[in-house]
Amino acid sequence: MKLIKSSSHMGECDMSVDVSFSPIQVKQLLFKKVLIEPRKPADDDEGLWAPQFDFEGVEIKTDIMTAYDENEDDPTHFMVCVRIQIANEKKDGAKLAPYTIDVEGQAFIHLLAPFPAEMRESIVSVNGSTVVVGAIRELVSQLTSRSLYGPMVLPTLRFQSGEHKA
Repeated sequence: MKLIKSSSHMGECDMSVDVSFSPIQVKQLLFKKVLIEPRKPADDDEGLWAPQFDFEGVEIKTDIMTAYDENEDDPTHFMVCVRIQIANEKKDGAKLAPYTIDVEGQAFIHLLAPFPAEMRESIVSVNGSTVVVGAIRELVSQLTSRSLYGPMVLPTLRFQSGEHKA
């Protein structure tokens, strides 16, 4: 496949972007669990509209697992699994979101570039998780678009390896 240089001329902002294959290629992405339902009606639901919802104070749980074939001498094939949950349980003053969410996505990833072996799992965990969460965000948006509180877009999450947290 030949990649072509992309450019955009939008208003006064000219931008040119070089496009190439990422060294991290997603070979397959699937969903292992999908649970999305409107939260139980409450007195404070009047005017609740997901597109305008502020996630500040909502408890969002994320679980990330990365694995590779330990029999591979120089592993370049990985699996990343990400689970995002919004349980909507009224505890410790947690704010309720418009929808209860429990979605688990899994991606199979191939590293094309020769990264040092000790960095590979970290690179795949951070970048692979970002790809999986993007897919989960899109799924949630699509499935809630015709639901009670309107389409909900999950907030953008930032993934960092343990040694690079700010």
